[in-house]
Amino acid sequence: MISVFTVPAPSFTKLQIEQILQSKFNLSGCVKNLYGDRDQNFLIKTKNISYILKIFNIEEKINIIDVQDSAINHIRKNDSDILVPLTIDHKRINQNGKTYTFKLLEYLEGEFLHEKTMSLQDYTNMGSFMGKLSTALIDFNHKAAHRSFAWDCRQTSILKTNLNFIDSNTKQNTILFFLDKYEKNVVPFLDKLRMSVIHNDGNDHNIIINQKHKTFGIIDFGDMVHSFHIVEPAVAIAYIYLNNQSPFEKIYAFLKGYHSSFPLKTLELKVIIYFMCMRLCTTVTMSAWRKKLFPENKYLRISENPAWSALDKLSKSNLSRLSKDLLKNVK
Repeated sequence: MISVFTVPAPSFTKLQIEQILQSKFNLSGCVKNLYGDRDQNFLIKTKNISYILKIFNIEEKINIIDVQDSAINHIRKNDSDILVPLTIDHKRINQNGKTYTFKLLEYLEGEFLHEKTMSLQDYTNMGSFMGKLSTALIDFNHKAAHRSFAWDCRQTSILKTNLNFIDSNTKQNTILFFLDKYEKNVVPFLDKLRMSVIHNDGNDHNIIINQKHKTFGIIDFGDMVHSFHIVEPAVAIAYIYLNNQSPFEKIYAFLKGYHSSFPLKTLELKVIIYFMCMRLCTTVTMSAWRKKLFPENKYLRISENPAWSALDKLSKSNLSRLSKDLLKNVK
């Protein structure tokens, strides 16, 4: 099935972007190509102000783009301290017989968390920020967010389909091990878990801190989906686990911060470790699938090896014990 995952990102040149900025947005300035997985992004620096120009994947549905705009406006209305990139202008532009959606966004000043050395207090602050984001989104809803989406780690049927793209039987069995743990320890309680529309990609490459004003912001709302609420912090701690050799002290700090802003229920804390594992499984199965489609795209493999290492380590751990330790250290 054709989707944003099977069609390459747009590939406009800097010269084309400069021409489009001038003719369609009445802007001129320095253009820098930024990485985009499914979309194409540019940093635009004019004489007085900077912007982000996003060109959406040709297969991205208009209603999904509207989810992002609506959510960002909702967050800004509910909590003006959360920095989110508002849309300044957007246009549908025909290029070579194809119509692309272009969006001009605010540029958020600050540094990404992955650019700084994180203390335990930084992880607590990051968690507190993500909890505030969840509070701002808790009463947000959008019909298009209720979707089948490969990056929603609760949708294990998609994960099972993508399992077929993994060539190694040993690695397939590792995924099956975690699926079994999920089905035994989480599935019986699914009807008791809270649901909401979530950002679904809260990691240190998407979270920005403005040191001058001591404020946090977040970008990249393309993975938003209506899912179990606990998936939001589970995604964040999956990235913390990936990026640290001794991750649990940092995970506890993050979750304490999150819990202080958005109190988690005991059941949610009991199952979060399994959702963290599902996110890591989603990471490797998505990579296995998409690198077969786009073997030249090295970015698709960036998280693959660390995620496999994390899964190997977790497969040798007592997940039930980790779940109990997490509950004891957070509540």
